[in-house]
Amino acid sequence: MARVTRSRMIDVMAQPYILAGKARGLKRSQLVLRHAVRNTLPTFASIGGLQIGYLFGGVIFTEIIFNWPGIGLQVYDAILQRDIPMIQGCVLVVAVVFVIGNLLSDIAVYALDPKKG
Repeated sequence: MARVTRSRMIDVMAQPYILAGKARGLKRSQLVLRHAVRNTLPTFASIGGLQIGYLFGGVIFTEIIFNWPGIGLQVYDAILQRDIPMIQGCVLVVAVVFVIGNLLSDIAVYALDPKKG
């Protein structure tokens, strides 16, 4: 996430409007905070939405290792007991969280989009 955000920030800082802002005498902090970060936030939000889904899907490993009760441990126990309906239910919950995370990130990207006028 940091690499993609850094890469996007470097791309934005190379845009002509940043050069125009420098020519007008804007401070570097103003250029970065008002212009560059504003154009980088949609990328950050879209990646963040995906990461929420991946984080929730990978919780099974943390819960098994630390023996914490939760959906990950529930899935693990259901797999060991071959409880197919429980596995399906847990996978459905993880999928719904993944979709909701993507939906929220898409809404955030739309709200943060500087080109929408």
